[in-house]
Amino acid sequence: MALSGMCHWLYPSGMTKRLASEMAADKTNTEVNCQPSSTMNDLSDKVQTVFKVLDRREKLAALPKLEEALASLNSKNSINAQVDRDSTVFGFDTNAVIKISSLSRSKSDNIIDFIKTLPKHHIIIPGQVAQETWNVITRDHHNSKIGQIITMQKTDVQSIRTLLGDVKADRTFDLLQELRAIYQEYQPQNDSDSLRSLTSTITNLKAVAICPFVPRAQFLQLAEVRQKTNTPPGFRDSGDNHGDYFVWADFLLGVCMLNKPNITNIVLVTDDTKSDWSIRGVTHPMLSAEIDALCGKKFQLWGVQDFSRYVELNI
Repeated sequence: MALSGMCHWLYPSGMTKRLASEMAADKTNTEVNCQPSSTMNDLSDKVQTVFKVLDRREKLAALPKLEEALASLNSKNSINAQVDRDSTVFGFDTNAVIKISSLSRSKSDNIIDFIKTLPKHHIIIPGQVAQETWNVITRDHHNSKIGQIITMQKTDVQSIRTLLGDVKADRTFDLLQELRAIYQEYQPQNDSDSLRSLTSTITNLKAVAICPFVPRAQFLQLAEVRQKTNTPPGFRDSGDNHGDYFVWADFLLGVCMLNKPNITNIVLVTDDTKSDWSIRGVTHPMLSAEIDALCGKKFQLWGVQDFSRYVELNI
């Protein structure tokens, strides 16, 4: 669906006229300051568009995307890391930003060099990612409880599966993936080498990326509804944790802002492998459907290693 046909105003379900008016007047929090009123009105329209897609006020190609995802699972050929970089918008999740800075020196340098060659504003760092990146490096890293989790993960995987039974096997896999993600997040990132590498990554991203935020108060109500209806991403997280949802909402706003005729592919780089993002490398079909409803572009999730291999072939 073309964006030009989606940016007229509709009050999203469950919103009062007053809340809708506040949302329309919201000066979207982005890294663009002191914009002319026409530009700010355009951003406000894009916020409304994202809200309507997330709230299912726009038609989603749910069944076609489900069919595509099932076919990809069947063919076991899910990742197609062959896209034209000049017509692709790349987004990065928190774990990807952190992991890129902790790769081997050569791989990290290659990614930085690649980022420098991209056209300006072909990269999205969701506002939630900027926020979470700081939170990760300022935590009390690798405490004893986290050490116990990784030890349990290595030695008692079969015991966990036996305890939960075959019916819960998929949930067990998600649990183990979540434990791995927690362990990786708590790895020390505040030593001098890691900080230098992360600073270099952020500096180079800042030169070419946008960092949008959706309005938090207005979008929180959708986070709760989507979690209760098992809508990706984030429904595998704890009840009060809406971080994945806001990463996604901020990312969608960035996609809407960067939607141009020459853009044909949208890629989000994340190492989150829980089933509310993907299964065996196949993107959750509802995420693909939301991108399709938003801008009509092809969408893929890549892991950091997928992106690193792509860089090596295209640098």
